[in-house]
Amino acid sequence: MNDIDRAERTQAWKAFLIPSSLFVACLFNSAGIYILYTGSSVGLVFVGIGFAIIITGMFLFITFHNKQREQGRFHRLAEDMTPPLHQSVGQWGSIDADTTPVDPMPVYTPPATTSSRR
Repeated sequence: MNDIDRAERTQAWKAFLIPSSLFVACLFNSAGIYILYTGSSVGLVFVGIGFAIIITGMFLFITFHNKQREQGRFHRLAEDMTPPLHQSVGQWGSIDADTTPVDPMPVYTPPATTSSRR
């Protein structure tokens, strides 16, 4: 695995772990506060673990950027992923006869205006 792939994989893991860890930190903090409310001092351990997870999540959020992309190096797709330009659309894809194709981004055309001056 080269440096570009490793950096993209690390960034993807950080994108998953940051919100997940903050959710787990909320669970630890709420459990710790409930344990403290019931009168046991063990809740301080849970609250401490929750705050440690929050601090770690904030550190990961600050260092989230991908240094390889910052330097202009990207993961390139293989050449065989896109159809050649000289082929027509019918040679590499087809539309089912049962469905009507719908344009996902239709062009807006304003209605015809009727100017009636009085």
